[in-house]
Order: sequence, then C-alpha cells, then structure tokens
Amino acid sequence: MTPGETTAAAIAAIDAIPATAERTSERAAACAPAADALRRILEGADIVAIDVAQEAEGIVAASKQPRYKWPARVAAILAFLAAALAGAALYATQGGNTSPDSGIAMRHAFVIGQAACALFATVIWVWLWLTGPHEKWLRSRAIAEQRRLQHFDAVFRSRESATQDELPVMPLKIEYMRRYLMEDQAAWYARRAKRYRRENACYNVVRVIAGILAASLAIPFLARMGGMPWLDGVFRFLGLFEWWSVALQREAMFALNGLIGTSAFTMLATFAAISMSVRNASRYQGMHDYLANMSEQPLRDARLEAAACTAEGNTAAYDFWRLIHDELDVEHREWHGTASVQAAQSLQDLRDLKLPRL
Repeated sequence: MTPGETTAAAIAAIDAIPATAERTSERAAACAPAADALRRILEGADIVAIDVAQEAEGIVAASKQPRYKWPARVAAILAFLAAALAGAALYATQGGNTSPDSGIAMRHAFVIGQAACALFATVIWVWLWLTGPHEKWLRSRAIAEQRRLQHFDAVFRSRESATQDELPVMPLKIEYMRRYLMEDQAAWYARRAKRYRRENACYNVVRVIAGILAASLAIPFLARMGGMPWLDGVFRFLGLFEWWSVALQREAMFALNGLIGTSAFTMLATFAAISMSVRNASRYQGMHDYLANMSEQPLRDARLEAAACTAEGNTAAYDFWRLIHDELDVEHREWHGTASVQAAQSLQDLRDLKLPRL
C-alpha cells in the first residue's frame, strides 16, 4: 500500500471501534484483524497495570473533590450571611421605623443568627485547614491525569511489530492517540471552557449588582451635600420623590446595602478562587485551540512520516506524540501543582525497578 492508503486504512480501523468501547480492554476486543498489532499492545501487562492504577486514582479523586468544594462554598455563604446579619442587627435598632422594644428583639435575633453563621463558617474553615482535602484532591487528580499520559506513552514505546497481513504499527498508534487523547481532550477542554465562561458571566452580573449596593452607602451624604441633583429629578419624574426624600433620612438602610454589597464581593471572590473559573476559562480554551491546531497540518505530517514505515518516520511520529504529551503534562502540573508528584512517582518507579541477576 502507498503511504496514503496505509493512513486511510489506519484511520478506518481506529474509527471503526464503537463509541461505547470506553475501557481499553473493550477497545482492544473491538480492533479489526488488520489492527491486531494494536490489540496486542493494548492487552499488554504494562498497559493493563497503568489502566488499573488510573481508574483507582480517578475514583479517589472524584470522591475527594466534593469534600473540598462544597464545604468551602458553604463557609463562604455563611460568612456573607454573618456580615449581612450584623448589618441587619444595626438597622433593626437604627432604622427609625420600629419601636424600641421591637428593634431590640429584632436585633437580638439577628445577632444570634450572625454569631451562628460566623461560628459555623469558622468551624468549616478550620476543618479544611486541618484535614487538607484540597491538597489531597489535587494530588489524586494529578496522578490520575499522569497515568492517562503514561498509558499512551506505553503504547508508543511498545516494540510490538505487525505481521505481513496487518497494518503497520506506528500509523495505528498515531490514530489511536488522535481519537482517544487528542479528540477526547479537545472536546473536554471545550466543554469546560464554555462552562467556566458561563460561570464568569454570572459572577460578573452579580458583581455589578454588589458594586451598586456597596456604592449606595455614599448616596445620603452626596445628596445632603447637593452633589446629586439629577437623582432628585429622576425620582420626581417617576412620581417617587416623596419616598426618595424619606429614604434619604434612613442612612442605616444605605449602610446595610453597602455592607451587603461589600460582603457579596468577598463571597464572589472566594467562589472564583475555589473554582479557578477565570484562569480555567482562558487556559482550557487555549488547550482546546492547541489540540485543534495540532490536529491539522502537524497531524497530517506525522501520518505521512508514520506511514513511510522507516526508522526516521517512526522517530518523527514519536516526536509528534511527545509534543502532545509535553503540552498536556505542563497543563496538568500547572493546574494541580504536581512537580513534586511527578518526582515522587519517578522515585517510586526506581524503587520498583528490578535489575536482572548477573
């Protein structure tokens, strides 16, 4: 076969694997006879061991993520409520519309609620500090992602050869990596980037509202100094000038709005730090674009080199894989902070290495 025919046959062989084949063993079983060389690679003991370790780490990471994110969000909400209730307690006695007894009763209720929210928020943050679920989740997720890359690296490093009736091995490796790593990860990054963009849009809308509330603290002072005559005209036009004149006398209400707005800003900042939404939206879109670009001309060049079935061609195809590997590895280590994890894994690999007896 010509290099073009070899590439087309390898693409068809990999794309013929059903989408329902999610596990490596299922993909191996679904390989066509022409792709038996790849099947033997995927059934190898080293690949099986890596997949078992990746699945185990993925389960651990999935179980640890909610232990950090949900408690952290609840603590942020409780801190916001504590600040809002503190302002409400002051407003209850200084708002001017309630009798002294009623104001004191409301203040006591708000103070108790504020103390309870502050106490529970503190307990949660102390628990997060002492148990460190965030670091444990990041470490497990990082190891799982590194195992994924180890899976494909083991595929490319395999010395399995094809028989005369089978397709060459390197084109099959390229297409296997293309479908189950490049396309899979590009789709994942696209979905996550879209989700984080929506999340950022919601945060920005609420930030604008919170900013208006926070700035409303200064309205009575500016109005008293004659700095906002246009606002009087707006309320006259709306027929609400009488209400507006009364509202300006209730500075406690504006102080409460300012406190709630500022507290909302703090809560949103905590939410953004927990989800890393701003960073992830940009970085994930960048990763999607990188993989999409590498799926164009660079992939076509690697296919031609692999289909040539020469030592130089195999080296060039492997170099293409290393470009993808290194970019994904940098992303995983940057997000998870896993330089130490990789070093620890390398040390463990050295400990497990058994040299032959002489």
